Amino acid sequence: MKIPLMPSAASLVSSLRPLLNHVFLRSQTFIHNVLIAKRYEIGLIRHLKNADLQRLLLRNNINVILIVLFGLLQVADGAITYIGLCFADVNEVNPLLNFCAEHIGLGMSITMVKFVILLAIAFLFCTRHKMKSRWNTATLASAVSFYSWVVTNNVNLVMNG
Repeated sequence: MKIPLMPSAASLVSSLRPLLNHVFLRSQTFIHNVLIAKRYEIGLIRHLKNADLQRLLLRNNINVILIVLFGLLQVADGAITYIGLCFADVNEVNPLLNFCAEHIGLGMSITMVKFVILLAIAFLFCTRHKMKSRWNTATLASAVSFYSWVVTNNVNLVMNG
């Protein structure tokens, strides 16, 4: 029986040299292609980050405007409600305000209810940077639209009542 001889390291390397060169060249080409793709991807990400940042800043500015408008509408609603209930023949339809007005008085109840709402609006204002969804902006816009209608309706009732 013949025992196979172990090839020497030099002969092993020389026989594997073409294969190693081929793998090395392919890996260099692969690495080069990956680097080019990464460079392109970084440029694309930088462009997308700038566009996303601009969209986020625009949405943040819109949210600030909507939150401030909502707060101002709450103050206007409180003032018009007080004027309408004290000086005009208008009935309040808010059951919470009616309940509070019976127990602690009209002025104090309007002030208390609006103060709680303004605290919630202040909380929204302080956490506006976390509002990244379009739904938050849409909800704020809906609330501002609704309260614009409420204040306009209250003004019409006070003026015509």
